[in-house]
Amino acid sequence: MPWFENSTRIEGNHWCDPDYGNSYYESVLGRYGSGDPAVIRKQLLMMRAAGIDGVWIDLQFPSWVDSIRAIVQEATAMRMGFAIVVDNYARADIFDLVSEDLREFMDMPNYYRVYGRPVLPYYEHPERWGPATLPAWRALDGHRPFVIGTYAAHADTGLPSGYDSLFFWNSPDLGWLEAYYKSPHFDVKVGAIFRGWREAYADRKHAP
Repeated sequence: MPWFENSTRIEGNHWCDPDYGNSYYESVLGRYGSGDPAVIRKQLLMMRAAGIDGVWIDLQFPSWVDSIRAIVQEATAMRMGFAIVVDNYARADIFDLVSEDLREFMDMPNYYRVYGRPVLPYYEHPERWGPATLPAWRALDGHRPFVIGTYAAHADTGLPSGYDSLFFWNSPDLGWLEAYYKSPHFDVKVGAIFRGWREAYADRKHAP
C-alpha cells in the first residue's frame, strides 16, 4: 500500500510522502518496499493465516509490472489465487500498454476465473477520461475476459454493454450497498470490506 511505502520511490506513489507516509497507523512491517520479495512473502503469509486464498493486484502503470510479477511468483508458490485489477486513474490507455502482460497472467492456472473465463476487474475513472474503453482482445485460451467494472461508475445505468459484472467500492451509504447486492442486472457480486479509516491527509498539510 502506498501509505507505507519506504523511500524507494516508485512511479504512481500516489500522494504519499516517503519520509512518513500518510497514515495515523503504522504497518506491522514498518515502512517497506512493495516489490521486496521478503515483504511480499510475509504479507501473503499473514493473509493466508487469516483465511484469504488470493489477491487482486492493482495495476496503473506499466512500470508496476515487475513488482506484480514478484507478487504473483510468491502467491503461486503458496498456492494462492490472483487477478489483476486494471486501474485507469493515471493512464487512459493502460489496457493497450499492458495487454500482453495481462494475457500472460490470465494464462496461469491460479488466475481467478468465473464461468471458465479469466476475471478482469476494472477500476475506472470516467470523471477523468469519460466512458471507459474495454479491451478488444481475448485471453490466450480464446475466452473473452470476464469484465468486472466499477459500480460507482454505473450505479444509475445498469450493466453496460461489454461488462459482465460490477464491484462495489467502499461507502458509508448502506442503502447504496443494499441496492448493489439486490441489483438484477448482474448475478456475480463482488463486495469490499474495509477496516476503519481515519483521515490523515488534511492534518498533515499535503492533501491530494
